[in-house]
Amino acid sequence: MVSERPETGGASEVSANAGTRLRGLLRRPAVWLLGIVGTMVAGYVTATLHDLAKPLHSYVSDLSCEWRKSSLSPDEPKFTILVARLYKDDDEGSHTRRLFETFQGERGFRPVLLCDTLRFDYRPGEEIKQAEEATIKRGQDLIIQHKADLVIFGEVLQTNNSLRVWAINEHGGCDTRPKPIILREGVVPDEFDQATRMRVIGVTLREIASACDSEEYVDWDLFEKRIQKMGPFIERSAAGLSPEQYTEAAASYVEAMMLLYRNDRGDHWYPKAFEFNREQLRTLPADATPYRRFLLLNAQALLLDAKGSRTGDPADVQAGRAAYDQAVAEADRDPQPRAKYAEAYFSRYCACEGDDIDRVLAVYDRAIKLRPDYSWGYERRGDAFAHKDDLARAIEEYTTAIRFDPRNRSAFVSRGIIYARNGDHDRAIQDYDQAIRLNPKNPIAFTWRASSFQQKGEDDRSIRDLDEAIRINPKDDVSIYMRGMSFSNKGDDDRAIQDFDEAARLNPKSHFAFQARGMAYQRKGDAAQAVRDYDQAITLKPDERSLFVYRGWATATLGDFDRAIQDYDQALRLDPKLEFALYGRAIAHGNSARHDLAIADYDAALRLRPDWAEALYGRGIAKMQKGDAADGKADVAKATAIDAQVAKKFARHGGRA
Repeated sequence: MVSERPETGGASEVSANAGTRLRGLLRRPAVWLLGIVGTMVAGYVTATLHDLAKPLHSYVSDLSCEWRKSSLSPDEPKFTILVARLYKDDDEGSHTRRLFETFQGERGFRPVLLCDTLRFDYRPGEEIKQAEEATIKRGQDLIIQHKADLVIFGEVLQTNNSLRVWAINEHGGCDTRPKPIILREGVVPDEFDQATRMRVIGVTLREIASACDSEEYVDWDLFEKRIQKMGPFIERSAAGLSPEQYTEAAASYVEAMMLLYRNDRGDHWYPKAFEFNREQLRTLPADATPYRRFLLLNAQALLLDAKGSRTGDPADVQAGRAAYDQAVAEADRDPQPRAKYAEAYFSRYCACEGDDIDRVLAVYDRAIKLRPDYSWGYERRGDAFAHKDDLARAIEEYTTAIRFDPRNRSAFVSRGIIYARNGDHDRAIQDYDQAIRLNPKNPIAFTWRASSFQQKGEDDRSIRDLDEAIRINPKDDVSIYMRGMSFSNKGDDDRAIQDFDEAARLNPKSHFAFQARGMAYQRKGDAAQAVRDYDQAITLKPDERSLFVYRGWATATLGDFDRAIQDYDQALRLDPKLEFALYGRAIAHGNSARHDLAIADYDAALRLRPDWAEALYGRGIAKMQKGDAADGKADVAKATAIDAQVAKKFARHGGRA
């Protein structure tokens, strides 16, 4: 399937969301920010907030105005937090001031007070839902407009008693709406105590960590500038952090650098991240907790995973798996279960990589117990059931993943793939439609929807979807190959060959484009070029039986029946019940006047498909050529009764009457 790990933002502890696994980061490009912001604040919040004596009025004179300051510089050395005026605040904005002062200080943060009031309403109803979505969109626009890192907003539930606060970043969140923090201590003091401040930071951490929109929305220039702040930010804040908080921050920093490396922001990010992480592991004290060791080993696995994905080097892939094994071992020996550990279990074990399916499912069951609201976890378990061909259970798991995260587009795509495997292309298309509505800039859903249209015989609609997938990602060799197949279905072999040319150029290690191009040339009558393409495809995939059948037909067309028979022999060694290889070899034997061998192959083919008109016709021709006219005519008559066009089809396959 197409599982990509989302971050649901429903974890119960702040530390569990600090830094995420590669697939989750790919879906959550801002996840690094709060994983670092939250842990840093824990260390120096006391030092920076004891000095906050200035009233709010010294920063903004009129809370009802529109903020008219110029946009912040993306090179701002601190993290910029936009604080919106709380809904139902008093005239002096006293509750907003307390929230604002949580982030005020000289070490790492720049809080900026907005005059905008953003509001969620929890009453049910579609109009309210639309209003909530508009609120999130407004907050995202403010962040992008002012080049900030986060916006915090909320409402006063009861004056001087309780507040409800939300935090969002420009990439949105995985939940239908961000989860709030309720600040209710019986009384909200004039200045927040440390526990209250940390609860504010906690919701900030949780909601940024839940951002799940995919990479195509990321402004990588701004993202890179944020990461460039990380090193100095960690160094100057280290003294105020607990050991666990510092390790959380360090691991998040490594994961952020990994993202930059993975997204082609410079190869230098890999060695920088690797050396930083190795130093963290080297200096980790012998009595460090399993959780701290896990965080750094998990970050190391992420880096090696990213490198392996880029290089394809089995050594890199194996090194990543070994690092995951070490991380999982640390999780296993920790007496305190943590939701964070679920990410490593789901990332390390995969049915598609040859692991034992039942063992993988047992690990997934354990991981889901650690994090029972983890949408990506159910999606991964669905992948395992799909690999096991338990399609009904796979659909159940994908449906559960969607229930926990209705915006998990990859779960819709994965469920659509299973519907398509069941032959229910209409339901599959409905799921692909929803995935596209959730993210019209991701090509995967377009490609799979095109596949269903192709299976339904709607090649024009398939081509339109593939055009869009290729527009989004011009290097998508799979979509280009599939578009070529749709052109072939329409009889436009010239357009098809253009696409197969490009697919082969983009991915010269895939045999599919060479095979399809060979078939197109063969239809055009250029058997020699077809053979050259089949040669290349066989070099890439020597265990693919169909390639030998296709090359056998092409070489037979060129009159080289002995070489054709060698290809059919090899196809049958790979699959003794491959009826097309028996049929093709029978034609080659017949054209070489080896009639007994031809009849034997036709007999074998007909045992596999008793009513196969072409094989019956060919056997009849071979019998008549051998001198058995009566039996031969009977076979020909039976074949013609099954298919009146059988003689033309037999001739197209190279048979000689």
